[in-house]
Amino acid sequence: MKPTVKAGVIKVSGGSFEQEVIDLPVEALYTLYLNDNEILTFMATPNMIKELAVGFLATSGVIEKGDDINSIIVNDADGVVWVETGSETNIKEKLLSKRFLTSGCAGGEIFEDPMSAFDLVPLKSTLRIDANIAFALMGTLLKEAKLYKISGGMHGVMLAKDRKKVYLAEDIGRHNAVDKVIGAALLNGESLDDMVLVATGRISSEMLIKAARSGIAILISRTAATELAVGIAEKVGATIAGYLRKDSMYIYSNHSRIKL
Repeated sequence: MKPTVKAGVIKVSGGSFEQEVIDLPVEALYTLYLNDNEILTFMATPNMIKELAVGFLATSGVIEKGDDINSIIVNDADGVVWVETGSETNIKEKLLSKRFLTSGCAGGEIFEDPMSAFDLVPLKSTLRIDANIAFALMGTLLKEAKLYKISGGMHGVMLAKDRKKVYLAEDIGRHNAVDKVIGAALLNGESLDDMVLVATGRISSEMLIKAARSGIAILISRTAATELAVGIAEKVGATIAGYLRKDSMYIYSNHSRIKL
């Protein structure tokens, strides 16, 4: 299944109608099963679904690392993802708990009260970066996020290390894209505490929680951060920088991680 499809539209320009063919983002439904338990049905861009499943389970506190997974089967035709772990998880307890609808574009859902994130253990990462690296990384994301550019309807998220892109994902939902890059890193057995998360969309509380739970201490956005995200970031020691342009940005929290 392709992430975009061609569609004919009528463009209004200069007081006239014109026919044009554009790229439309595809929304696909998938139902996630873990050890024969149905977890939830989600909408996503149909790529990197395996990584999305792993990232979601990890950032929800169900698994800790990629090695916890025995097998993953993705059936795009039926919209089903089957995940098997080698040991018992806390998923049954999670399923009985209250769920919270997030501000994610594709109707994200989390298993915990976002306010409980203030109880997260402070980040251990000592990562600091130069401001010019932050600007360069945003430039890299905007250059390489192809679907974001051609469709105008997707979000791009990148994990970077030592000035270079490591993983990049695009999705109709910001939180999905975050889960995809985190899942990719976990499946490759990589630590995330020395990586920077770079995003085209705003940094919301659920994105900050996903990053912090994974050990990511620096988040960079082309747009804004929410009040709750900034509050949690201050508590756990994460740095959020937003509105990155050619040579300017806002640093919302823990500015000492970005060197001038």
